Amino acid sequence: MTQKEIKDKIADWKNRLKNPSVAGVPSAVTKINSEIAKYEAMLEKEEKPKAKKKEKVVKEPKKEKAKHEKHEAKESKAEEKEETKKESKKTDYDCEDLIKEAKERHKKAKAAAEARAEAPKKTEATKDKEKIEKVHEAVEKQVEAGKLTKKQIVTLINETKDLLKLLEKALKNL
Repeated sequence: MTQKEIKDKIADWKNRLKNPSVAGVPSAVTKINSEIAKYEAMLEKEEKPKAKKKEKVVKEPKKEKAKHEKHEAKESKAEEKEETKKESKKTDYDCEDLIKEAKERHKKAKAAAEARAEAPKKTEATKDKEKIEKVHEAVEKQVEAGKLTKKQIVTLINETKDLLKLLEKALKNL
């Protein structure tokens, strides 16, 4: 590829990156940026050999030193990464213990599900009775604590009377 073609490709990818529908997708942005970086690296590689042709003989010993320095730098970076990984680990997990705990939780959940399945089903009347009992307990606590005003108590009495009348009427119809 010529430099002009590479520059055209870079410009094309940058134009694609400006598209709002593409810019909203992080994976697409990452892909486009990697393509741009690839073509820019190709562009730099094509420019560098022209300048180095005259200086190759003079700079060869320095390249060996540079390679040695790069190797040392890579080793030190690897050591730093290992140290940070060791520091970042908070707890070492024992897989066997985790598996054992998960199996125990599963057994308990299964036993509870079976117990619920075997329990007798509640009728609608039983559910309504339990709701009324809960309301009764809540109102009783509020009365004892003195949290209800006179107006609220009157409203509750009227609502309860209406419910009682409805139930008595339903009983007569049966």
